[in-house]
Amino acid sequence: ATIPSIEIDEMVKSISKVPSTIPRGAAPTFPYRSTRNLKTLRLWIDYRLLRGEPLDADAFDAPRLQTWSKRSEAIESAKDTLKNITVPAPPPLANLEDWDSFEDLFLTYLGQYRSIVGGMPLTYVVRPTQEVTPEALNAVYDDIDTDLYNTALLVGPVFTENNRQVYNLLKPLVFDGQARYIVKPFDNTANGRNAFLAIKAQAEGTAATATKKTRAYAYIRSAEYNGKSQRYSFDQYLETHQKAHAILEELNEPIAESKKVDDFMKGITDPRLSTAKQIVDSDQEKLTSFAACAQYMKTAAIRSTIRTPDDRGALRNVAPSWKDGSRHGPPVDRTANVIVAPAVSTAVAVASITTTPATPPLYPLTPWVELSAIRLENIERKRDRREQDLTSDDGTLSEDPDYFVNHFGDVIYCNPNTPRGDNHWT
Repeated sequence: ATIPSIEIDEMVKSISKVPSTIPRGAAPTFPYRSTRNLKTLRLWIDYRLLRGEPLDADAFDAPRLQTWSKRSEAIESAKDTLKNITVPAPPPLANLEDWDSFEDLFLTYLGQYRSIVGGMPLTYVVRPTQEVTPEALNAVYDDIDTDLYNTALLVGPVFTENNRQVYNLLKPLVFDGQARYIVKPFDNTANGRNAFLAIKAQAEGTAATATKKTRAYAYIRSAEYNGKSQRYSFDQYLETHQKAHAILEELNEPIAESKKVDDFMKGITDPRLSTAKQIVDSDQEKLTSFAACAQYMKTAAIRSTIRTPDDRGALRNVAPSWKDGSRHGPPVDRTANVIVAPAVSTAVAVASITTTPATPPLYPLTPWVELSAIRLENIERKRDRREQDLTSDDGTLSEDPDYFVNHFGDVIYCNPNTPRGDNHWT
């Protein structure tokens, strides 16, 4: 009765190796089905003992045989998976402030290791509750792993061995950090459960909770997306807010959706997203749903960062001109900060939201972020071809290529009255 189910195969092989002096018919045999049923019975016995329940041979009926046969197959499958795929250990816990992420990763890491007896993941060793209540024993669970996580007794030789395994997995990950001296008292007993819970209590105490809240609010206040740094993308800005929201949610201090949106929009200072921000401000759904707001702004940010002619130095800070200094292209109304459309042009103007209408009629105004990626690529390609055509052997331009593109179709133009890149016209 002390042989675990996973060692029955080895037992059968050992018994089958009989001396040659024994007559052929007298040697013991173990048919495959009999061996499989024996392993299944052993698993069921382990299950009853781990839960502290008495053994009753009559209770092991045909339905249970089928259930525990599947359990045996599942354990074998888990063993095969572990041979090919292993969950890496989490990064060492250097600072108790990082406990939340460390705990999640450690439990995932621990879950790949299973008890030799019972076959359940070792995560049961560090479950929050010590005692097993009658309600837990009588509850209906989705699977046996979940059952034993809640009902396996945390006493006895099986638990002692599993507890030692958990300690040996935990200690190397906290030895060089702030938790080193928290786990040190458990060295002699190799008590993984108590060591884990001691770190958790220290990291999640009242003072630690207040620190986490302060840090979460600081994340929100200090986060800013200005679109200038390649090291801090819009996705990273969004993740900063999401992380802070998750921390506060765990600490039972959730933020209202409208406040999430307000904080999120305040931190976006990229002028290319001004139009998108105005659209959010006028949309009640986006103002009251952080998810909807974030999705819309993320899409706008992606469009705004598509490689434009300005990124390649194509836009000019001065108006287009020939070598003799005469100006070409659409006339510029400097007081209105716009370009007046030629009568024959069919081009479309794109300007910042600060551009105001003037007379005579202008190109229709469309936010740059609403142009498709294909349209933007076509604009860049046309301008590049024109610039190559106009470049002489000495590397100088015979005329400004912006004039050609302005006058004949897809236009790329920078208003000479504004800082470079403030207004784009197409």
